[in-house]
Amino acid sequence: MLSNRRYRVFLLALRLSIAAHLLGLATTATILAPGLDLAARSPVRSGYVAEHATLWRLGWLPWHATALLDLAVSLALALLLASRAGRRGLVWAWFGAGFTLLAVLADLWGQGMMATTLVEAAAKAAPGSQSAQVDFMAVESRALFWTGTLSTWLYVGMLGCWTLAGARAAGGLGRRKGLVAAGVVTGALFVALADVNLVAVALGSVDLGYPYYDLLRGLCVAAFALLLPFMAWLGRVLAPGPVEDQEDAPAAA
Repeated sequence: MLSNRRYRVFLLALRLSIAAHLLGLATTATILAPGLDLAARSPVRSGYVAEHATLWRLGWLPWHATALLDLAVSLALALLLASRAGRRGLVWAWFGAGFTLLAVLADLWGQGMMATTLVEAAAKAAPGSQSAQVDFMAVESRALFWTGTLSTWLYVGMLGCWTLAGARAAGGLGRRKGLVAAGVVTGALFVALADVNLVAVALGSVDLGYPYYDLLRGLCVAAFALLLPFMAWLGRVLAPGPVEDQEDAPAAA
């Protein structure tokens, strides 16, 4: 059946996206960590980026893939629901695809700045000139806004649409209260992350770095810790056949 084939495509995109997220989180915690230590002074971050430019660029590759795979998930979800009787949740799925497209464009723009313009600014700032450090932070702040605030707000819209589309397609909002609650809590954490990032970027300085770094890191860990199981849960509840009639409970996709 067309629906079953499209579900397999959706599940593949979902699993690849989860894997890319995990790889991205791994590179963030290792390769990218010194350059993303927002509590550190600007010369520390710019020095790391300048000295490890190739490694820094490689560290962003999983996040490039994650953005594109999120778009693949959104399109696969819309095509899946379009192939099912009643097409429940289809409108929300297409809204989700729209949010995802906008989020990916903003995210990739910010990531591109991180991997190119920021590296150039870091090379100029490495000698320690105060004005060069200010220029480095100006580029860094713009990139952090694009990828940490604007794209995150748009991804929250995507997440909300995924939640509504999945719940409606899998029995209705009343039956899928657990999935809806998980989507709401996860979205709230990402909104908080985007808002705190916005404030931190506005208050950053060369000598003091960016404030609220520990809060940002905690929100990031909590948000992604809920997002990935939520994605697996979404894949489970949308499974064709008897699985659609099972109780609302999370399971690995």
